[in-house]
Amino acid sequence: MLHAIDLAINKLVALANRREPRDLVDALFADTHILPFPALIWAVVGKNPGLNPSSYLEQFRRRTLTPEDATYLRFTGAYDVADAARRFRRMVSDADTFITANTLREPGALLQDRRTGSFFLPQSDDDWAHTREHRGALGGVVAQPADM
Repeated sequence: MLHAIDLAINKLVALANRREPRDLVDALFADTHILPFPALIWAVVGKNPGLNPSSYLEQFRRRTLTPEDATYLRFTGAYDVADAARRFRRMVSDADTFITANTLREPGALLQDRRTGSFFLPQSDDDWAHTREHRGALGGVVAQPADM
């Protein structure tokens, strides 16, 4: 079974390469429930070494949600498309800020807190000092029980 983080990263690859509203909605969900968007952007370039975080962000700046997208997706309840579009723009901006602040570091890995074992988004030099890079491998980026 695909790990939720692998799924979220695959969704970012899809979002960069096709125009499907559900990919943007899934990115919003991933940011809230799986891993902060900047951490996912940091990791996604491990899936496609030909791209860097800024090239992904440039693709994402061209994406938005429209009322027509909401109709196409057929949400079962109320969905505030304008709010979702604003949240997505903020996520892209936050990721850009994170990438810019860490230009001397090598992207393409999930960032794992050595203190807790959780994947996370480092916020300070102290966080980075306790960060282990988890590079992707064939079959996914999250270690399987035999690898732990």
